Parts: sequence; structure tokens; C-alpha cells
Amino acid sequence: MQDSFLKRHLNIAFAIGIVMAALGLYMMFQSSSFVQVLVTILGVSLVISGGYSLFSQHTYSRGKKSKVLSVVKSLGSIIIGALAVILPFTVAGISWDILIYLLAAQMAISAVVSFLDAFLLRKGEVSVSPILVDGIFSLIFAVLLFIFPRQIGSMVLKIVGFIILASGIGLVVWSSSIRKLANQFKESSVIETTGEIIEETETKPKA
Repeated sequence: MQDSFLKRHLNIAFAIGIVMAALGLYMMFQSSSFVQVLVTILGVSLVISGGYSLFSQHTYSRGKKSKVLSVVKSLGSIIIGALAVILPFTVAGISWDILIYLLAAQMAISAVVSFLDAFLLRKGEVSVSPILVDGIFSLIFAVLLFIFPRQIGSMVLKIVGFIILASGIGLVVWSSSIRKLANQFKESSVIETTGEIIEETETKPKA
């Protein structure tokens, strides 16, 4: 019962690994642009980030200037993110480059505001690490979008494809190794059991 349960799950893991490896390989060599999907993902991320920042204002004891900057940054992220998601479906022939530069500009502004916010709140009781992390990630993505506006989509697609490919290969190797160990353990158990039976038969006194 246990052997069949383990074998079934190892077969499922092996099949999933094959599918993941094939998908990752396909993504790595996909020639079509991934920029449309990337713009949508970044737009949704900005909306979520802006909404979280807006509704977590009470976490920090901000002054008037800091509060205004934070609210403006949050609203700007929500608006720009929503536009990046909605415009491609409502405006025909919209330039993806314009949307990318718009997202990059908003992320750069968000990074500057986050760093300034963290500096103003550095002496408070609450840690400013989340604000700094948000600012660092925003700055990195802004720089990448400004430098590689068109190539960033393909680059992200290849990175994600490589990760999925490596995970799939790892899953295949893992399931194969566990199956091999299980078979070796099963064979050794059978040999030990057979040896014990033979030993008992030989040492059993004759009537």
C-alpha cells in the first residue's frame, strides 16, 4: 500500500517536472515580445503597492510634509498602474514605449519619495526597512525600464523560463533519485528476509 502510494506520487512529481522543464525551455526560446504582459504585471503591482501605502499611513507618525508626499506617491502609483492596465484594452494602437517610460518615471518618483520618507522617519519607533526595500526595488526597476525599455520583457521572460526549467529538471532528478533509493531499499529488504528464512530452515532441528 505504501509502495504504491509513494510510486504514484513520484510518478506525478516526475511528470510535473517534465512539463515544467518543457515550459521553461519554450519560454527561454520564445521570440515574441513579453513587454505587454510585463506592463500589465507592473501596472497591477503599482496599484497594489499604492493601495497598501495609502491604507497603512497610520503605521508611521508622519509630519505634514511627509504625509502629503506619501499620499501623493500612493495615489500616483494607483493612477499610473491603473492606466497601464486599462489603456491597452481601451485605446487602439497605444505605444508600449510610452507606457513603459510612464511606469519607469512613476517608479523613480516613488523611489525618491520612499528614500526621503525613510530619512524623515528614521528616528521613529517603527522600523523604516519596508519603506527602504520598496524604494530600492522601485529604483532598480525604474533604471532597468529606462535603459532596456523593449528588451526588459524578453529578458524577464528568459529569466523566468530558466528558473522554471531548472526547477523542472530538479524535480525530475529528485523523483528519479527517490525512486532508485526506494527500489534499492526494497531489494535489500527482500534479500534480508530471504536470508532469514534460509537461516531458520537450516537451523531448524530435524524430527
